[in-house]
Amino acid sequence: MKASFSQPGFKNAKEYLERLILQYLHRKASTNVLGECELYVTMFSLWIYSIQEQYLIRQSHADLTFEVTDRLNQANDKERIEAYENILSDADEVLLRLDELLLSPPYSDNHRLWNLLGMLALWKVHLLSHIHPPQEGVATGDFEEPARSPNTSLVSRQKQVMQKARKAFIQVSRQGGLVKPALKDDLGL
Repeated sequence: MKASFSQPGFKNAKEYLERLILQYLHRKASTNVLGECELYVTMFSLWIYSIQEQYLIRQSHADLTFEVTDRLNQANDKERIEAYENILSDADEVLLRLDELLLSPPYSDNHRLWNLLGMLALWKVHLLSHIHPPQEGVATGDFEEPARSPNTSLVSRQKQVMQKARKAFIQVSRQGGLVKPALKDDLGL
């Protein structure tokens, strides 16, 4: 099966979108005209897709390797955790870039970019939970667990990222965007 994704192809597409963004003015002549904010949403979406596609390619290769060598589940778990850590590292890079972008207008006024930030933050919380699954007695919904737990720093990270998601979705609402009711309930908005 031929892969539909290549790292050089992603880099070329990202560079093209970045050059295209620089050519657009910060204000639109009409509401139906494509602007730099929409291009950024496209670029970030492509970036996220490339991260997921890289993981799927690695995962399919790893699955074949496990079938042939019949490794123990422990080795499988170690490689799975390593894969999640790689995805988390890539996701952090996207989040950092998006955070920087949202510091100034006109990007700070775009509800689509804020929505993307919120969704990325939720994805990061999900990734963190796969790297270090919650232990017994841990309330995953509120990310609370006993202070004596070895995962206290993880819980703290998850709380910080969840707070970032809440703030992002509050901004989505302020900027006129829609937040799904189920998401509002889950985040306590």
